[in-house]
Amino acid sequence: MKDLAYVKFIIESYEGIAIQRTLNPKRGEIEVMIPECNMNIFDGILKDLESEVFIKEIKKPVDYCSLVV
Repeated sequence: MKDLAYVKFIIESYEGIAIQRTLNPKRGEIEVMIPECNMNIFDGILKDLESEVFIKEIKKPVDYCSLVV
């Protein structure tokens, strides 16, 4: 839980780079939505974060609820 809050704080501190939402806090799953034009910047942020917290890309969970209708 502490790591989720930390990751959210870091991502939000770079205003407009990406949007993050927590999918399942018990499993530590988040979704990050990144505009294509910000991918390089976000990749740098992610590399820095990986040295501080465990991050692993996963496939969409079965119980995923899309924000896009």
